[in-house]
Amino acid sequence: MVRNTAILAVVPCIGAFDAVSLLQQHVVMDVEDYDYDGDLTDPVEGKGKSGKESPTPAPTDGPPPTPAPPGPTALPTPAPTPEPTAAPPTPAPTAAPTPAPTAPQFCSGTSANWKAYNGYIMTDIDTSSCGFTSTPKYFTTISGNSNHWSTTGATSIYSATTTGFRVYIWKSGGVSTTYASDRAWRINWIGQISTGTTSSCALSDSPTTWHNYNGNVYADVSTSSCSHSTMPMYLASLSGSGGQWTAKGTSSIYSESADHYRVYLKYDGSSTIGSRATSSNWYLNTLSLDRNQAPPGLCTGTSDAWLSYSGHIMIDVDTTACKFTGAPRYFTSLSGDSNHWSTTGATSIYSETANGFRVYINKEGGVSTSYAASKNWRINWVAVE
Repeated sequence: MVRNTAILAVVPCIGAFDAVSLLQQHVVMDVEDYDYDGDLTDPVEGKGKSGKESPTPAPTDGPPPTPAPPGPTALPTPAPTPEPTAAPPTPAPTAAPTPAPTAPQFCSGTSANWKAYNGYIMTDIDTSSCGFTSTPKYFTTISGNSNHWSTTGATSIYSATTTGFRVYIWKSGGVSTTYASDRAWRINWIGQISTGTTSSCALSDSPTTWHNYNGNVYADVSTSSCSHSTMPMYLASLSGSGGQWTAKGTSSIYSESADHYRVYLKYDGSSTIGSRATSSNWYLNTLSLDRNQAPPGLCTGTSDAWLSYSGHIMIDVDTTACKFTGAPRYFTSLSGDSNHWSTTGATSIYSETANGFRVYINKEGGVSTSYAASKNWRINWVAVE
């Protein structure tokens, strides 16, 4: 009984040890009952009843553990957005330098401030509003309702400065300021200080070289510095220190070409004009213009549609192509082949409107339309609105 008790005590010990080992390997083992037929001795570890080593069964591999699902992919840590670099402060605008005043290419106006002068009349033209920085070349015509076609002097320039000039008007038998005012006589003027452009070129031929012509004088005026590409038209005025207001011929243009023209001057009933022209330093101012210009700016043209008028001639000049909205200032000259230097009236403007004006031509002894046509007489005109 004692031996049986000892065996029972050992068996639980072995079973407990093996059970722990097997539990650690997650293996379940069945324990067989053995018949005891020999001495009870402690078994050699790892051997059965035959004394042979009992194979320890290889642990059965269980299924591989299921990998844990991947965690969410961590978002990359965004690089911190650098603070924007502050823009440099906006500099205060640099004030543009004030340019020197630009002299106008041309400036025009009208005046009727008549004053008495030894039985005739004169007017001082104020051009100070133009802002001329040097003395310009002035060109003029005379407008009115009646009787100014027989005057002289409207295109004779005296005392020219940056701020004005003077004109004297001569008429046979004399003329008063009241007479002029009653007929709305007025001086139209345009001033230009330099050559400007090829389409509008102003120059002075000073001193002008005068040549004798049967007790009268003529001058050839070069316009080559104007560089016109086509045949231009010319307006002229006569400057000097005295005596030019009673001369005829200033606005009568002869021998016109792209680079020159000629003017003849005369005193009625006198052969002293040559000496006076030289002693009083007469010189011609020229406004050389491309023909058929259209606004903006100047508008120019030529007309030769002569009509009869009480033994003389007249012409109605159509300026509708200029599309003026109001009556502009008209400036004129008379071109031809011969005999127009002794006329008056070419620079006397009548009935001016936005669409045209009229000119009467007076010649001692009368003149016909056929005579004017045979001498190729024509009116050159420029309009300034």
